[in-house]
This record gives sequence, structure tokens and C-alpha cells, in this order.
Amino acid sequence: MSGTSSRNFLHLKQLVKSQKFQKFDFGNKEKNIEIYGNETPQEYQIQNIEENVHLFYGEYDMLTVQPDINWLYEKLKERKGRKVTWNFLKNKGHASFVFDVDCEFMDQIYQILNE
Repeated sequence: MSGTSSRNFLHLKQLVKSQKFQKFDFGNKEKNIEIYGNETPQEYQIQNIEENVHLFYGEYDMLTVQPDINWLYEKLKERKGRKVTWNFLKNKGHASFVFDVDCEFMDQIYQILNE
């Protein structure tokens, strides 16, 4: 698939295997220390995100599945004063945001960006 790197696929594999939403593991303690200051990668502190977050996912998305969206939504809601929405797109998949010819959902995204 064009448009992504092999490291993204390796990172996805690490996330599934570890069952943690964490930074990329370079597979060697020295490199992790160089990059992160720790031997192991830290989990993302998504509860510290201050900006509003709008989640979009598609009916046929095999990478972003409903349980993951639920988990992320609940984690993001933990911070008071931040708006968190999720937007379900019927008949869309993960790559629809990049390759879809019929991009009617872009109006919704533009509206959110202009708020």
C-alpha cells in the first residue's frame, strides 16, 4: 500500500501484541533510551490532550474497530472542558479518507475545522 511506511505496520503489530497504546519500540534498549529516555516506550498520555478531538471512522474500517473507538472516546472524555465527538461514516473504510472519489464527508470535516 502506498502512502505509509513499513514502520507504521510494525508499530501497529506492536500495539496489537502489547495491548498498549504506546510509542514505537525500537527493539533495543539503547535506541529507546536515546529517543525516549527510557528502556521501553511509554504509553501515549492521551488524557493530556487539551484540544477538542473529533474522531471519524468508517463502517468498513478494519484498522479502527468499534471497541478501539469506544476506548479512545472514553479516555479522551476524561479531561474536563474538552469537546470530544465521534463521527460514523456509512460505507467507508480506513483508506476512504485518502483514496475515496466520493468525499461527501469532507464537508463535515471542513465545518468542524472552521468552528
